[in-house]
Amino acid sequence: MTTAEIIAGWKRALKIEELAQILGCSKGKLYKMVGTGRVPHMKFGSMIRFDPATTARWVAAHMLTSI
Repeated sequence: MTTAEIIAGWKRALKIEELAQILGCSKGKLYKMVGTGRVPHMKFGSMIRFDPATTARWVAAHMLTSI
């Protein structure tokens, strides 16, 4: 199962901690990516959430393929 498929399987918006764990990166790195607009996200006051379908497409579009 790919990372994009794992994310797409979520039934609710992901928290920053959850997405960081799935992607294998630090929360700090993900916060920086959110701050620079590099990753699609939703912000509700101080809460940051990630839509599973949108995030899965973003991950799939950024996957590198090798031969």
